[in-house]
Parts: sequence; structure tokens; C-alpha cells
Amino acid sequence: MTAKPQTLDTRTLNRTLLARQWLLERRQAPIVEAIDWLNGLQAQEARPPFIALWSRLQAFRREALLGALADRSVVKATFTRGTLHLVSAGDYVAFRSTHALMLEAAMRPEMSEITKVVPIADVVAAGRAALEAGPLAFADLQTVLAERWPGLNGRHLAYAVRLNLPLVAMPHDGPWGGKAGGAFALADRWLGRAPDPKADVEGLVRRYLEAFGPATVADIQTFTAMKSLKAVVDGMALAAYRNEAGKTLYDVKDGPVADGGTPAPARFVADFDGIMLGHADRARVIAEEDRKRLWNQNLRVPAVFLVDGFAAGSWSLTASKTKAVLTATPFGTLTKAAKDDLTAEGEALLRFLAPEAKTVEVVFA
Repeated sequence: MTAKPQTLDTRTLNRTLLARQWLLERRQAPIVEAIDWLNGLQAQEARPPFIALWSRLQAFRREALLGALADRSVVKATFTRGTLHLVSAGDYVAFRSTHALMLEAAMRPEMSEITKVVPIADVVAAGRAALEAGPLAFADLQTVLAERWPGLNGRHLAYAVRLNLPLVAMPHDGPWGGKAGGAFALADRWLGRAPDPKADVEGLVRRYLEAFGPATVADIQTFTAMKSLKAVVDGMALAAYRNEAGKTLYDVKDGPVADGGTPAPARFVADFDGIMLGHADRARVIAEEDRKRLWNQNLRVPAVFLVDGFAAGSWSLTASKTKAVLTATPFGTLTKAAKDDLTAEGEALLRFLAPEAKTVEVVFA
């Protein structure tokens, strides 16, 4: 007789997520290892990945990540969910073709418009030919393609290239290693090797579960933006639990489950942090009423702070050469102890983000 799966309550899922995300205790790990474990770091904006690593690693230094980008062991590229991520060169080569299954579907309506005039393969070939001469800004790639096919939307043509052709964003000399409108290069030229042409969906699911599990199939599909993964999950040798709603949660066989009573320190997490994007049901990290209040229509995922393991408010930064201020806006009333813990953590974060500031201050709105 098959045993009934163990039920995991919300606090247990919360502490398990924080433990696996290195937010219960900072770890000592190399940059590449950390980024691999976290399944990459979303990086439409340059600064959030640095905050994500600062919150998770002991004595993290900005120069360590900038160095990894410069030596090409880490790259910025269109990856998970069709968004820009920082990923290791190894993971990019291993999983880019897996994500291509989703990337190619992401532009189906725009692709349909293009294919009425020209095969996508011809557009991709033209994009590659333009990039063979060297890195190009996205706007310049649009111009090249629009001149070739003047009746089509240049932006759509450039996105067709970006989603179908492995490209990496060039690191920038700025303080956070990137800027809007930066140049893209051919991945095989930048890395000296091409992505593995074989998709590894099971490998991608396993890597997700190691860092974000236990999770439902809907959670896996939300994080990866891939569809129809139930058959893949059913074919894998996985552990199974249930949540309090009775839904099946899948996990790697040796995935540690934390004690729901484990103390959780105050933490500040960045915009688009993985813990806020890792599940369809985000109750394990934020109450639904707070999620609705925080999320807005342009799909921005704001920076939040954690108290007792759960999102307890949002935060923002203003900085000058003389003073840096972190403003914490709680969802509700905070205890003095919580404010004290947040103040200590926030001041340390400010010293990391604004080392030139003569004074730092954490204020509560």
C-alpha cells in the first residue's frame, strides 16, 4: 500500500525555501557556484544581481561579480522566461537550447507577421551576418534588419534574432557592469563554444527543484515559462509531498526540508529576486493581499524586505556622495525588535551599495 505523502505547512515551505536560497544563513561559495545554484539571477536592471548575492554570500564584493563577467565565466543573456539573466558560461552552454523551446514560442504572434514576408531562418541568418563583424547594440541591429526588410517592424525582427540566435550582452565598465541599450555579441564567439544543441528539460527541472522545491508542476512552469511539464515530472524519480491545499509538491529525493520553527533573520531582497518569482503560489513568501498590493500592471517585481521569513514591506534607495538612505515601507506594524534588525541589515546594505556616502540611514515610512 502506498503511503500518503507528508503534508508540509506554509511555514515549513517558507523556511525550506529560505534555506535553499541561502537566506537563512549566508554561505561561503564562489560566484559561479552561487549563480548556478540559484538558477541564474534576473538582470534586466544592472544592480539587483549584486544585491541578490550580497544577501546570500559571506563578504561578497562587487568586484568579484564584475570580474566573473570580465573573464566570461558569467554572462548576461536572454535565458529563463525570455528575460535577461546572469548565468554561468557553463549553464548557458548546457541549458540555452532547453530555454529555446520557450523562447521561440514567446514571439509566436510577431513571428507570424514576419513569416508572411520572409522565413525566420533568413532573418536569423541576416542577424548573424551583421553580428559576425562584431557586437551590436539592439537598436543598431533593428536598423540593419529594418533596412533589409523595410515593410516589417524592425524591433520585431531584432527580437526574432535575439530569441532564436544565442547572444550575450557585453559587460559594461559602469559600477554595476551593465547599462540599458548595451551591445550584444554572438555567444559562440564570446565564449569560444556553442550551446549544446540537445535540450535537457529533466535537468532543468531537477536544478529548479534543488533550489526552489518542493514545488507543484504549476510552480515549475511559472519559473521556467515552459508548458506541459507534467509528463516530464511524472517520468522523473522524485519525492512527493502535499501542501495544505492538498496539491502535490515534487522534490529531488535528497532535498532537505527545514523545520518551520527555524528563526529567520531580517533580509533585504532585490527587485526581481528569485524567491518572488519562483512559484505560481507565492504564499510561502508573501501573503496574497500583500502580493496584490505590491505587483503592478507593468509586471515589475519590487524589492522587498523579509521579517520572520515573509515579505513584510518594500524598500527603496536614495544616495548621494554625502548620504545614503534606505526607505522601508512596511505592509503593517513592525515590532521594535524587527525594526532594529532591519536597521542593522539595511545599514550594512547601504554601505555596500553606496560606499562613497559619508553617512547611511534606514528610515521607516
